[in-house]
Amino acid sequence: MNKLQQFLTVDDDARAKAARTGMLVALAVGLLMQLFGLGFVDSAYIAVTAMAIAYTQRVWHYCRKRPEIVPSIDAARDRFSRRAFATWRAGAAVASWAAIGLVNIVSLTPAEAAIADRRLRELTRGKYLSPDHAKHVANILNIATPSPMSLSDPTLARVRDAIKESEPNSATAIAANALVNYARAKDEVPRLINPPKTPAERAYLEGGEHFVDAYSRFPEIDLMEANTAISVLSRCIDLAEPDRSLLIDALFMRATLYLSLGRPSEALADAENAERLGALDLSCIIWVETTALVNRRSLGDLNRAISLVTLGLSLTPPRWLASESPLSENMYRVELLHRRSTAYYRLGSFKASADDSREALNIAPKASPVLVPLYTNLVAAQLKMDDVPGAESAVREWIDRAHDPRAQRILAILVANRSNPKSALAELEGTP
Repeated sequence: MNKLQQFLTVDDDARAKAARTGMLVALAVGLLMQLFGLGFVDSAYIAVTAMAIAYTQRVWHYCRKRPEIVPSIDAARDRFSRRAFATWRAGAAVASWAAIGLVNIVSLTPAEAAIADRRLRELTRGKYLSPDHAKHVANILNIATPSPMSLSDPTLARVRDAIKESEPNSATAIAANALVNYARAKDEVPRLINPPKTPAERAYLEGGEHFVDAYSRFPEIDLMEANTAISVLSRCIDLAEPDRSLLIDALFMRATLYLSLGRPSEALADAENAERLGALDLSCIIWVETTALVNRRSLGDLNRAISLVTLGLSLTPPRWLASESPLSENMYRVELLHRRSTAYYRLGSFKASADDSREALNIAPKASPVLVPLYTNLVAAQLKMDDVPGAESAVREWIDRAHDPRAQRILAILVANRSNPKSALAELEGTP
């Protein structure tokens, strides 16, 4: 009888050792793969492969032993009596079924969450995310989103900050969208509480009604309704402290009103407070922060706004916009492009400003309140580059598209100053 046949048919002890070794290797490899952010299915396949390799290695090692080390058939048969061997097999089967039952009864979710949490902290140890780290972060968040596991708030805030600070690229965008999807999947609190159950919820609902009334004649803002909404929402914020989700929503709503009233620093403060409370929806954060930063106009604020807009353009729109219509989602991108165009213009990057204005105009609705600032930005950028024919062409397009009398006045100025772009620009800055 050769060694392999003896291993497979006679030497029960050697087979048991090889099986235990294979299972231990599979368990260690599977946990290690999960620790490094690999999905459960992929980890399981790798673990099974490792178990097969470990078992095969044990068989190979057994067959390579010297003949005198290989136990004889009689010795192997004498090791266990038939009754003892049957008892051992029955005990092993009971233990295996007990282990399977325990795994199904005891939830592994806390352990998986702890492993994912630790891996995310390791990946975000630095201030910035490399493309490779960003992909690993996205993978972990995509696994956690549909599962019952819940990651810790400090770790998620760390991930959010690392994404915001990193260079906007395709890998960072994937990680940012994964974080937004995780935040929305785990946030089951309705946006509109009706009927309200607490004073804070009543204040939030009342503030929301004034908010809607303030923008009922958009792009004009009802100043009285806007200030009333701010007052009511401030009361909601004071009352909502235990309810973090409601508090974050109220802060973002008040920040939007501050932006409309030309109070960017207060809007930015509300957005930062929401982030300190654990706000994770980057599209909402970027929507508020970019407008505030562009309006503050400092060099650092403008560069920061450009970076955030570049990231924001790759994100799904805020949930309150996504629920409206495809047109609303489109306007999210139009508004972000308008903000980046303005930031580029104020930094003196006129070509980039004109390109963003043109891209926004290409996707904007035919009749939109944002057409005026977009065409104005485009014309001013072209005049800064001494491209008077390009500026005239843009204004004629504006006239054909919207029949706006302001465009007619701007065209008259351009025609009168074709040889002097600087004079045309100075005159345009004084045109209502």
